[in-house]
Amino acid sequence: MLRISSGAAGNGQRRLKVEGRLAGEFVDELSRVATKALAQSGVTLDLADVTFVDLHGARVLRALRDAGVELADPSEFVLALMNGG
Repeated sequence: MLRISSGAAGNGQRRLKVEGRLAGEFVDELSRVATKALAQSGVTLDLADVTFVDLHGARVLRALRDAGVELADPSEFVLALMNGG
């Protein structure tokens, strides 16, 4: 299960707090929410409470980062997956 909550991050940016497992159908939901928010303002994804990421999730996080989304507090596990390791 994945929970995404939205709040202000300052400087007109949105902060999306992501909690739980970023896997399966939840990956596409995060992509949709983050892309929509990015179209309106800057976006920071707070990943401190993400407990698991599958390979598809890692690819989406990498694509969001490349599109300008800031990734805050990713675990070493998430970073390793995103960097192909």
